Amino acid sequence: MFTQQWNVWLELGAIGLLMFTVFYSWSRWRSKHAFNVRISKKHIKRLQKIPTPEQQMGFLRKVNPYIFEEMILSRIKQLGHRIKRGTKYSGDGGIDGRAFIRGKKVLIQAKRYKGHVSARDVEAFVAVCKQQKCFGLFVHTGRTGKLSKQMRAENVDIISGERLLSMFVERQFTPRWEA
Repeated sequence: MFTQQWNVWLELGAIGLLMFTVFYSWSRWRSKHAFNVRISKKHIKRLQKIPTPEQQMGFLRKVNPYIFEEMILSRIKQLGHRIKRGTKYSGDGGIDGRAFIRGKKVLIQAKRYKGHVSARDVEAFVAVCKQQKCFGLFVHTGRTGKLSKQMRAENVDIISGERLLSMFVERQFTPRWEA
């Protein structure tokens, strides 16, 4: 009798511990994610006050990569488009978020580079967009080399440099397939 009660208490304790662990992990992720979104909105305001494009790009290249992802999504939302944020920062299958721009489903990949953008990253993102039959925005802070430009497809727009800064400073944004 005593051992049966003990086993029941052990099982209940194990279930309780498991539930606590799952809830704790989930709430930590949610709070970290929400924190990054809040910081991204502050960074957008800060970026808009920086006087020169060189300083603005320098600022973006120093931002935490996860904050940069959230800045892109937050700005697209500020411009009046519906977004869906990714559920995790790594292992996301090459998709950091989704937007719905003028009725089109758009996958978003944000990369914070200091040097040249990886042609492999562009190629992989183009493949994901083709597989899911939707448009894509590959947004980055680096330099777009010839090979990366060749990798892009009709349905994928690569945004960097002046267009990236314009997206944050101007009140409108037009993807290449809309122009």
